[in-house]
Amino acid sequence: GKGRVFYFSLGHRHDIFWTPSILQCYLDGLQYALGDLQADATPSAKLKASDLEQSRTAAFAVGMESMLADLAGYTLSGNVSLAQQVDQFVDEHLSDSLARRGALSKGLAKVVDNPQATVEGRALACRKLSMVGDDNAIATLAKFIDDKHMGNWSRYALARMPGKAVDKVLVDALNRTKGQDRLAVAVLVGERRIASGISALADLAASTDAAAGVAAEALGQIGGEAAVDALAKLLPLSKGAVRQAVDRALLNSGDSERIKGNRKVALKAYALLDDAETVEYLRGAA
Repeated sequence: GKGRVFYFSLGHRHDIFWTPSILQCYLDGLQYALGDLQADATPSAKLKASDLEQSRTAAFAVGMESMLADLAGYTLSGNVSLAQQVDQFVDEHLSDSLARRGALSKGLAKVVDNPQATVEGRALACRKLSMVGDDNAIATLAKFIDDKHMGNWSRYALARMPGKAVDKVLVDALNRTKGQDRLAVAVLVGERRIASGISALADLAASTDAAAGVAAEALGQIGGEAAVDALAKLLPLSKGAVRQAVDRALLNSGDSERIKGNRKVALKAYALLDDAETVEYLRGAA
């Protein structure tokens, strides 16, 4: 017939009826049914694939813009459902095209970089970047890697983003950051096994006992002959807990190289543990 029908069923939860975008959709639907609002009413069975993709793209753009605007003002004591909405939006688009994921990454990075956004909103954006972050977000995250408020969240995102570009940012940060931020970056360099960070870790190890322990553990995770050589230079300078950290790192390096079939490097690491100052259980394990 020539009549119009509008049907919408999202449930009767409180958060639905207080969400502006949902209320606007209800209003638009009522106006369409009354004939006050013109809209494309082509039956879905008659739509072409290009029409559907155009609709999805438009919906994504509008939805992302709305989500990012809300995210910039997010507070833990504010709209408790907003974080869930952000999670849902990102989860829904994890398997999207690279172009769409790239747009989402860029948008989230803008929230992180926005000084007017709340710290909670920027932190949540970093959490989501850990899942969908692209190369276009790396420079922004790198800028905040040692920031008082955003440092932990920046590193959280970078730690979970793959690629050599992130590795380079972490090694660069290892050379320029200070204090606890530098130690946190060193841990990430070790966890990601970034061989290009061995020299910077060796420099860090020569600074303080606390730094030496962290750097040694990281070198042990990276492994390889260059790491073993760096650890060997630390041995005569290390005492107590630092010496044990160096010894554990050498054992880890030896074990990993043995598993890889690099017998020469493994024996080199084990030989360094054949020393009277090596803790007995570590010397026995070697």
